[in-house]
Amino acid sequence: MSPSTYVFYLIAFLIQLAAVFLALSLISRLRFQKIGAMLLAVGLSLMAIRRLIPFQHFFPSLGILKGDHLADSVLSIVISVLLFLGLFALRKSVSRLEDYTDVIENRSRTDYLTGAWNRLEIERRIEIEISRSRRYGSPVALVLFDIDHFKQINDNHGHEVGDEVLQSLVNFCQKNIREIDVLGRCGGEEFLILMPNTDEGAAFSAAERLRVGVETLLCASHNGQEIRITVSLGV
Repeated sequence: MSPSTYVFYLIAFLIQLAAVFLALSLISRLRFQKIGAMLLAVGLSLMAIRRLIPFQHFFPSLGILKGDHLADSVLSIVISVLLFLGLFALRKSVSRLEDYTDVIENRSRTDYLTGAWNRLEIERRIEIEISRSRRYGSPVALVLFDIDHFKQINDNHGHEVGDEVLQSLVNFCQKNIREIDVLGRCGGEEFLILMPNTDEGAAFSAAERLRVGVETLLCASHNGQEIRITVSLGV
């Protein structure tokens, strides 16, 4: 072989050797599927060894596979299986990581108690809808509301009952707004509904329906007493 061919084989060996060390470093960092990284490391190690076979003139011990196509083909299969199994195992880790990422992203945007969008997310969506409204000339409305005398509920019945009231209110609102509407929690008992493509009259009608509906809502019960609420809304 020409000297340049040896150089190319040596470069390939060094790259594959670096890949082996990378796979080995993953073993200590992965919480799951360490076996997958280990299989990859072994497979890549065997691949690196094969890259040294052309140097058998300098290292006679590497000539073990010289002229033995069967042994070389078996080694190729072993390497392929190890790499496949390693990647298959790591794919499970990637899928699990993606699931965790989705959960974390969702929790970072939602209110932990009620499941409504949190203030940061609702403000982001408001900016998007206002920009869309300005670009296309479509109306957009905001309905702000809070629970009347909510502090008395916490003082008289406890914060756990207050939490149930908040959850009941959010569940009711989510069932009674459109899919394109966005419900967010701005503060303790303060909420906001973003209504795209909604003019003033339609927003007032929607707000009034919510106000009347909430008055009929049984939010919680405590010591045999039914907890009902009213809300004040502004458009």
